[in-house]
Amino acid sequence: MKTHYLLLLPFLLIASCKKDEDNYQPIGNYATQNDLNNGLNGITAKSYNFSLTYGVSTNAAVYNMPDNSMYGKVTFVYLDRGFYDWVMLPYYANNPGYVPVNYIATCDEISEVITVETLRGDNVNSSPWAVNNVTKDFKAVVINCTPGKINLNDFRDYNKVKKMFNLKD
Repeated sequence: MKTHYLLLLPFLLIASCKKDEDNYQPIGNYATQNDLNNGLNGITAKSYNFSLTYGVSTNAAVYNMPDNSMYGKVTFVYLDRGFYDWVMLPYYANNPGYVPVNYIATCDEISEVITVETLRGDNVNSSPWAVNNVTKDFKAVVINCTPGKINLNDFRDYNKVKKMFNLKD
């Protein structure tokens, strides 16, 4: 008999809980699309276009951001796959006939630099570039916001970010 009560106990606990539908809120104070359109609490964004050059012996390159542009802010880095088709880093490029490449960005807000490393995606320990002077175009979007005040779910798509903050290319 004791076993039956133990089996019923979880059911009774769950059945006795009532979800308060009217007061259900996500944890934190996230901005809504309307808030972003109206500039919630000074949330702003700025984009920076830059190019980095890689080669046979160079698989990492550095872009120096302007002073005080990144400290205490959120930074996203995008790669132009061609014809202004921007993808957020990290990104794995696997084009037929070419060595697959992993693009990884590191943003150092203290030094105000962005390092974009390119690694071979086939686990070979060498540069993914067979020639020198391979130039790639990037874009950094720096968002001035208080952590927890913005929902970062839509930032993989640069076109959404551009529209959200009225960024100029």
